[in-house]
Amino acid sequence: SISSSLSVTAMVYALAVFLSMFINNSATVAILGPMILSLVKADPTLNLKGLTWTLVYAAGSCFTTPLGYQTNLMVCPDGKYEFQDFCRFGALIQLVHMVLTVAFVMLAVNITG
Repeated sequence: SISSSLSVTAMVYALAVFLSMFINNSATVAILGPMILSLVKADPTLNLKGLTWTLVYAAGSCFTTPLGYQTNLMVCPDGKYEFQDFCRFGALIQLVHMVLTVAFVMLAVNITG
């Protein structure tokens, strides 16, 4: 059903973003990739391509901490950014990214079948 697909897609996004706050995006994909394969095997109504795209977009978008992406760390000293600056300004951007990513992935899955 659409609501369970939407819920699973949102949870994959949230889990990938959480992991990407502390480790890089490649490691996040390597860790969660087998999980989405297991999810699709357990529930064939889920779309593997959609979950994969969600995982990739979420893992590559760490806006809430400087730890998950090296360029975030590189701009901290020169920009005099502190850890809480990323949390304060990145949280809204992360939320908007989540809504748009999940919505567009669900739309693409529904259009392409």
